[in-house]
Amino acid sequence: MKKVIAMKKGVFQANHKKSSLQKNGLLFNSSRNEIEIAALLLTDDFKIYDANLCGINSLFNKKKSSLIGQSFIDLLDVQQMDIQALLKAFKKSRKSRFQSIKLEHPILKKWYCIIITALDDFSLVSFAVTLITTNYSYQALQTYINAIINNLPGAVYWKDLEGHYMGCNKFVAQMAGYENPEQMIGKTDYDFCWSEFADDWRLLDNKVVKENSTIAREEMVKLANGNVRTELTFKSPLKNEHNEIVGIIGTSLDITERKEMEAALHESQLAAESANIVKTNFIQNMQHDIRTPASSIWAVLEDLVENNKTPDRELLVLLRNSAKQLFAICNEVIDFDRIERGDIPLLSKRINIRDIVSNVIELNQTAAYDRGLKLSFEIDVNVPQVVKGDEHRLSRILLNLIGNALKFTPKGSINLSVHMIKENKKNYIIQFKLQDTGIGIPPQNQETVYEKFNRLNPANRGTYKGSGLGLRIVKKYVDDMEGEINLESQPNKGTTFFIDIPFEKALVDKLYGQGTPAYKWNELIKEENKLASDKKVSNLSPPTLSNESDYKVLLIEDNPLALAGAQQLLKQAQCNVTAAVDVKSSLEVLNSTKFDFIISDIGLPDGTGIDIIKQIKKDKNALNFSSPFFALTANADKVTIEKGEEAGFIHVISKPLRKDIIYSLIDELCTDKKISVPSITRGKHESQLLRKELPVQKQSKLHGLDLPETEEELFKLELYPILDVEEAIKSLGSKELLLELLKEMVVIIPKDKKEMEEVYSTNHDWQRIEELAHKAKGGAAYCGTLRMRFACQYLERYRKAGYSKLLEKLYQQLLKVLDETKLYLEDWLKKQN
Repeated sequence: MKKVIAMKKGVFQANHKKSSLQKNGLLFNSSRNEIEIAALLLTDDFKIYDANLCGINSLFNKKKSSLIGQSFIDLLDVQQMDIQALLKAFKKSRKSRFQSIKLEHPILKKWYCIIITALDDFSLVSFAVTLITTNYSYQALQTYINAIINNLPGAVYWKDLEGHYMGCNKFVAQMAGYENPEQMIGKTDYDFCWSEFADDWRLLDNKVVKENSTIAREEMVKLANGNVRTELTFKSPLKNEHNEIVGIIGTSLDITERKEMEAALHESQLAAESANIVKTNFIQNMQHDIRTPASSIWAVLEDLVENNKTPDRELLVLLRNSAKQLFAICNEVIDFDRIERGDIPLLSKRINIRDIVSNVIELNQTAAYDRGLKLSFEIDVNVPQVVKGDEHRLSRILLNLIGNALKFTPKGSINLSVHMIKENKKNYIIQFKLQDTGIGIPPQNQETVYEKFNRLNPANRGTYKGSGLGLRIVKKYVDDMEGEINLESQPNKGTTFFIDIPFEKALVDKLYGQGTPAYKWNELIKEENKLASDKKVSNLSPPTLSNESDYKVLLIEDNPLALAGAQQLLKQAQCNVTAAVDVKSSLEVLNSTKFDFIISDIGLPDGTGIDIIKQIKKDKNALNFSSPFFALTANADKVTIEKGEEAGFIHVISKPLRKDIIYSLIDELCTDKKISVPSITRGKHESQLLRKELPVQKQSKLHGLDLPETEEELFKLELYPILDVEEAIKSLGSKELLLELLKEMVVIIPKDKKEMEEVYSTNHDWQRIEELAHKAKGGAAYCGTLRMRFACQYLERYRKAGYSKLLEKLYQQLLKVLDETKLYLEDWLKKQN
């Protein structure tokens, strides 16, 4: 116990004896610095008159000069009411008094014992104060320290030399599944949920003690909930007051999230490096695979032009084959891009597996024969005739696999077999097994064959061509159909692919118009890939109609050029055509005349084709309720197709309407006038247009259907011809019809332009200008005026995508292209005469 005595002396009065004052003052001065108690000399109003060093340091921890004259009561952190009452009572009675008063402190609870004594030989008042630190203060200190330890961000623990826990914070206890740290004391790491790491930790503890040093490392720990975490641990020797090591003390921080982030970053870096290598390899392969056929084409054409030669069949075959190779590579890359962007919707339609397999095999027979290979197929009798699935994906899967087999099988055979391996109430699981006797795939490459741009050999070191996308597309399509693909392969013996795909059961086990697929896969694939047949679409002949009268067709189209072109194509197919140009006139005709089928544009001046079909389908007694409806649109995107089919359209057909599609539709009607659901896709011609690359660093990215990738490309229309005669004739079927339409277009273009200018000058009605551009685009699609088509399309789709900044510039560009197109057509038509 430490005693502190404070002595008070009243204000010196004139009648005090000088010798007595000096005697007591000397006595106070002689003792105030030597004694171990705090002594204060106070005036009658309890202000500090003097103090010894102990009093200053113990009670105030301040300089003496700053204390003189200050109120003792105000400076001391005590309950002032209690001490004031005590001092007043003493002053009144001048009898010695004792009282203890509790003082608040953030860590310790202090009790000051105040002793007040009168000095008889002077007219002075003095008193003494005693400071007592109780056991309660020690407990408070311990509680305070524990609170600090328990609130530290991480594990804190200390053990003795035998590994027993002497203490820890609450964080450690909770890791072990306990509520209180006291439950850990006396146990070792072998007693807790992390016992599997105890041996390693014990070795580390011993090393810390032996080397008398702090060791830091990362280590694993298993928690009571079974989770395994990663911690950063620091362990140091624990020493007593004699500097003797009595154990170890450790701290650990959970760094699991940081390690996961580091791992993810590392994986991203590896993926980026891998992607960069893949990109480099792909570019190198493409340089070789594109330049080789391109240089062949260039060399042959250069020779023909320079020497004014007439090409013989051998040179033409070389040109054709080189062009095929280029076209196949372009198609593969374009298809892959569409797949990666999700532009090819997954369809579930009635399909005939036997027809699809037969068409795919037939398509590749010529290539197999040229290579001296036997290409065959077999289908088990239990394989159903008709299922519901995605015809495009299934055909592409088989085409790519057979194409791959043809490429890597120098001799022998290729066989495709089809089996049903499982059936339940709603589904079949059908296996397509493709087996070849080719070069095989090395074991180390079998896991990577489905990666994009992957090739077993570089283009410049071997005879096998391709983009390295074929099997990637196969894998993506199989995944889309919720199937599985596996392979078995031995080098120099061959490869077998197993493709298991689930198909829905069809309600009726037949196709309508069976035997004549709506849009023959054979023809579709020939048009896309040009691999094995020289048969042209334009050589198709009209189907044989039934003995009944010609088909009555209602054609709904507001663009006069598109209307005229489609009318002529339908008439060539022996159809009796009635025309309508808007929703109102269409409904009037439909309510008065029965039609065999209806073809309607989706965008109309007073509504949409969807409005028409919804109105007719509302009433089951309507005259054309059961008549099949087909939609025409210049924007055959996924959303438009889904909306059209949901409304009741059998097909949503991309403009322009082509002769081969009309014949396919009529083929379906010839048997019993019932319509199947074929996979008619949008035209391929746009994707075949080759555009020059623009500087990437100057491009501003655009997002919107049928828009180029950058703003700069919106104004690069010189890349498109004003008139593509070959494309137009392919679409319309004859040059005569093209001439008629182009003459009509020369008359219509100034009218369209004038209407746009009037709308613009009146109120800048961009909505109406967009509608006029859409209408003009429909006619351009039929007539092969590509530059005009894209000028209209870019303005229309730019605004529809929500952009506005470049509308003015796109409008001026369209006006200019309309003038260019009119002048060009006038000149071209003169030359034809």
